Amino acid sequence: MAGKRPDQNTLGLSVYMEVAKYTAPLAERRAQKAIASGREDPDRILERSGKTAIERPEGRLIWLHTADMAGALVLANLIARLQTLLGQVSFLLTTAERIRDEVLAVRLPVGTIHQYAPYDSPQATDAFLRHWQPDMVLWSDDRLMPILLQTAFQQQIPLVYLNAGMPRKTAKRLLWLPGAAAAVLNRFTAILAVDDAAIGELKRLGVAADRIRKTGPLSEGTPPLPFEEPVRAQIAKMLHGRPVWLAAHVSPQEVDTVLEAHRIAQRGAHRLVTILSPLSDEQVAPLAEHLAQSGLSISRRSEPESLTPTTDILFGDVKGELGLWYRVASVSFIGNSVHAAGTGQNPNEAAALGSAIIHGPHVGNFADSYYTLQKVDAVIEVANAASLAEAVSELMAPDKAAAMAQAAWAANSSGAEVTDAVLDVVQDCFELAEGIT
Repeated sequence: MAGKRPDQNTLGLSVYMEVAKYTAPLAERRAQKAIASGREDPDRILERSGKTAIERPEGRLIWLHTADMAGALVLANLIARLQTLLGQVSFLLTTAERIRDEVLAVRLPVGTIHQYAPYDSPQATDAFLRHWQPDMVLWSDDRLMPILLQTAFQQQIPLVYLNAGMPRKTAKRLLWLPGAAAAVLNRFTAILAVDDAAIGELKRLGVAADRIRKTGPLSEGTPPLPFEEPVRAQIAKMLHGRPVWLAAHVSPQEVDTVLEAHRIAQRGAHRLVTILSPLSDEQVAPLAEHLAQSGLSISRRSEPESLTPTTDILFGDVKGELGLWYRVASVSFIGNSVHAAGTGQNPNEAAALGSAIIHGPHVGNFADSYYTLQKVDAVIEVANAASLAEAVSELMAPDKAAAMAQAAWAANSSGAEVTDAVLDVVQDCFELAEGIT
């Protein structure tokens, strides 16, 4: 990776910065038009001026920027990995476009702050950087903001360009200013390109070759949930090779659907065991009472001796063991998705641990993840107890479940590999920045 930061400022970029001082008032007019068309949230329009009522967290802060909702969901996974890697660091995520607040609130790691990116004007940029004072910028938007990036560079804030494609719109806007596009792009300490075509375009625009590294496109790869292999082996031994499926993240409205699906599927799969894991820990007590009245043989994970050869339902009532259940069961129904009030749960957790995936139609909060898996035939969608039972029965055939699980794992792991490569570069740059400050 290149260690030196370019300190030259081309004439073209200087002219752009100067002209921007006189065109900044146009931003207010643009904001009002955007509000009228619904492209801006009127309650958060001040964020476009770099202003906010949210206080900056104490300590070091990494600012990530992307274009839209899809980019934000990809960066959500990167933020989670960075939290684990870097420890006590805060994260700010900005988007250029309006997003669905209710979805992002569910998907972002706890503590991450979302703001709308400031307009690329001197006034908005100064207000934004003065307030947030980021220690590093991770840029993931091919629409570059020359003023914002140049100002951050002048303040010696390390800049890394993630998921770099072909920033043609930015380059076209700067063509009338010789060297301006190259100057902006060379402000980045490192540029992580998605493919060879992007590398070629970046070089054509004047990016120094030693600043570019091909990592592939970032996607929403999820690292495997933890589990203890000795515990998994013990439970597998107690199940004595019985057919098993998992109903994970089951909402209260879906419990009876899962129980009925078990009864139907059990007719064709002798000694079938259903592992049932609730949507939240608060539901453990009421769900235990409900299961006790179901007429089925119930065992509880908190009472290992209760698992017997006649167990119908193994109730996962111990917190933090979902990774274990995804390993025990080769087939998983991801709940909070059949009932109309459902909003879905993350299917990549199951994909990362080699489980075939079934889900309902109501997956709004994770629709992008399911769409990715649908494209590679890695999921089955169901609508009720009958279709859920049919899907479970179909996937009791080991070859069918294995093929789906492999497709899901491949889709998830490819994103994880790129994320790992990005993490290496980010950590290097972050440690370099710590040495400078």
